[in-house]
Amino acid sequence: MTLTAEEALRSIYAAYRLARFDRAAVQFFDGTREAAVRSFWVAAILLPLWAINVVLLWVSVDAHLSVFRLITVKVLFYVVSWTAFPVLMALISFALYQGHRFALFLAAYNWAQLIQSAILIPLIALAYFGVIPDPLWQTLIFAYYAFVLAYEVFVIRVTLTLGWGESAGLGVLDIALAFMMHSMSDRMVLNL
Repeated sequence: MTLTAEEALRSIYAAYRLARFDRAAVQFFDGTREAAVRSFWVAAILLPLWAINVVLLWVSVDAHLSVFRLITVKVLFYVVSWTAFPVLMALISFALYQGHRFALFLAAYNWAQLIQSAILIPLIALAYFGVIPDPLWQTLIFAYYAFVLAYEVFVIRVTLTLGWGESAGLGVLDIALAFMMHSMSDRMVLNL
């Protein structure tokens, strides 16, 4: 399934508006199954930036790392990180009688990852190159994750039309799952 430039730009614009907590932004997403599948192109768009992050991990660790192990583990977890929460949400959305809105949720959720990465990647680069001192880094990364949680809760709420409580619980679940997968992949790479 080919992603057109028009759909990509419209979806980025919609994700940007969702990041500004604009409920009307969902109207710019194509809520079909096909559009939900096409939204996984975001994973391909972000792949080069993710690869740079893996290289930064490789050069910043003092221990001798197997490049094969690093690439294998990180690629596996990249794929899992793009599929685990969506699969879980497919089951949950149908259990909550919102399965008919799952494609809309998935498209919005995937495009939201692009907005989140556009914020996080410069922060990581600035911290890696020592532009941001550690205390400021801690504050900025905390603020980033607070924003991500609020953003994801809002995306879940407006796309699946759930209450704030359910949406907050699912947002926390996504972030906890992401932290767990990131920690597991780092531990596997570092052989801890």
